[in-house]
Amino acid sequence: MKWIGNKNKREIVLFCIAVIGAVIGSAWTLFLWLENKQPDPKLRPYLKVHSKIYTNLKSIELTNSGMGTAVIKDATFCRNLICTNNIVELFNIPNAQWDTFVNLSKNSIVRNDSKKILIQLSESNINNEISLREFQNQKRGIIIKIDYTDIEGNAYDPLKTQLK
Repeated sequence: MKWIGNKNKREIVLFCIAVIGAVIGSAWTLFLWLENKQPDPKLRPYLKVHSKIYTNLKSIELTNSGMGTAVIKDATFCRNLICTNNIVELFNIPNAQWDTFVNLSKNSIVRNDSKKILIQLSESNINNEISLREFQNQKRGIIIKIDYTDIEGNAYDPLKTQLK
């Protein structure tokens, strides 16, 4: 093997060390990734808030359009420096009879492809057009912040939105 000189031997050894280092580095990266137990993207919830503003019905809904169930850890509703865990407390509509309202308590769940009606008011014998207009005016500026996890306890960025 006359063609392998000292210079070529050194280059081959350095090349082999580089290949072995790359293999070990890749194996270590894979080990750390598996050990970290990344959240399963198939279980990720995705929460959004929607307002319904029909002529005879007004509501605020929380929907989960993700693939996984959302577990509520904290929910706050604020307007003009007043914060509460129950959105109905931010409305002051005389003689209003609410169709429904929900208190998002800790560890309540929102299943995937489902919704929770946070508050709803519809026109009836008691609720008139003025009540519905007042609902629309009073919901403006409400800031909603909801902290949530998936069912495995992986936390996600909180939902933060301001109603218009």
